[in-house]
Amino acid sequence: MFGIFSRKKRLQQSTTIPAYQPEQPTASPRVTSIVVPFSAVERAAKENYVADLVTAVMDFVTAMFDQGLYKDHEIPPSARQFFHAYLYGMEVANGGHSQFIHNYRDHLDKVTSDVHLALAGMRAENHLAILKQMVAWVREHPKEAEEQTGFEGGRADFLDGLDDLFYKEEDSVPMLARAVGWIASWPELEIVDDAECQEATLDIVMANPRREPRLRHRSVFHLKAVMTSRLEVGIGLACAALPQPEVKLGLGKGRRLGIDGEKQMTFPVVTNAGRVRLCVVTPTHAAAYQYLAADGTELQLDLGPVDSVDELLGEGAPRVGLKLSHVGADSIATVIELADEYGAPAALDLLLRRAGIDTAGAVALPSMLIPSEGGSVVSWTVAADGRLLFLVSSPNGSALLRSGAEDPLADAHRLEIEEHFVRAEADGAN
Repeated sequence: MFGIFSRKKRLQQSTTIPAYQPEQPTASPRVTSIVVPFSAVERAAKENYVADLVTAVMDFVTAMFDQGLYKDHEIPPSARQFFHAYLYGMEVANGGHSQFIHNYRDHLDKVTSDVHLALAGMRAENHLAILKQMVAWVREHPKEAEEQTGFEGGRADFLDGLDDLFYKEEDSVPMLARAVGWIASWPELEIVDDAECQEATLDIVMANPRREPRLRHRSVFHLKAVMTSRLEVGIGLACAALPQPEVKLGLGKGRRLGIDGEKQMTFPVVTNAGRVRLCVVTPTHAAAYQYLAADGTELQLDLGPVDSVDELLGEGAPRVGLKLSHVGADSIATVIELADEYGAPAALDLLLRRAGIDTAGAVALPSMLIPSEGGSVVSWTVAADGRLLFLVSSPNGSALLRSGAEDPLADAHRLEIEEHFVRAEADGAN
């Protein structure tokens, strides 16, 4: 069709399950197609414009990982190699080989092996020579490699020299511009009409037989990370302790600002009241302060989805206003302890599922700690699937409620919650 590209018939099944193998309790799913839209291939072939094709492959691989929850050995090796080569190029372009080593130090051998194969497939000999020098340097200088950060004071001169070679090569012929011929050679490449591409990708996403248990594992442990985070719990309690309780909707990057005569790490927090608060979580307490603009005025925002607090607020440093709330470290520690003891993260995931509410992106922040003779009760404010709900977590079980409603949307006993957590934990191994 386009010289090096050939159009393939749409496959009826793009995921296969290998034949049963006695040593494996369950077979591993396999993605057998790499779906890209016709227009991206057409532009690459006719106009030598590769950006659309590169984006299409990256979008497909990202969908397999993030939505399909396939593991890296379950997608075509060429797709995984391209994915890692793309990340390598972006990291080096952004912060050099030093940053790349720092960000991938836990998987460096695996990632660089994939990048090596990708560059060889692209016939990007000069880029490959640079990569080989980096790998050799890491092996010869393991201690110095551990110290790399990508920032001043954590950059090796040798790696900076490799950066210069890399940038020079990119100015000549960019690495990804060499990828077209390699992509065209992939036997798994499936070119579909643009109108069918999203559906074709979704078919493969949903075909993973292990997707649901992996989603459960990801959801429970995401909630656990949030609901037992000292920063998140401290901010949640500080907002709940405001004269009129508020709920965190978005959290910005921290910066050190002067509070009570000393520099403290503060975080801008957008709340459901349309306000921005400055929150601190220290070893002794959490607190919320007024967020003041440079002219000393408070910000009032239109309520709506908060994608990026930092983009919303801009670059300017705020001024710290009046202190509005204070929560002791003991309260923060108690909430975290009870979240673990009562299995609150697993409870929330279980109850959202029972109520038919999507768990993706759900978050929960503590709103109240109620002492009781039989064991304290923790009330959590929950944001899930565009709804604001409440989780009541107690020694005997948990309940999910709407605001102002007496009857729960769903509830579960302690044993059910514990069983759900055990199941979710086991799901991570599959």
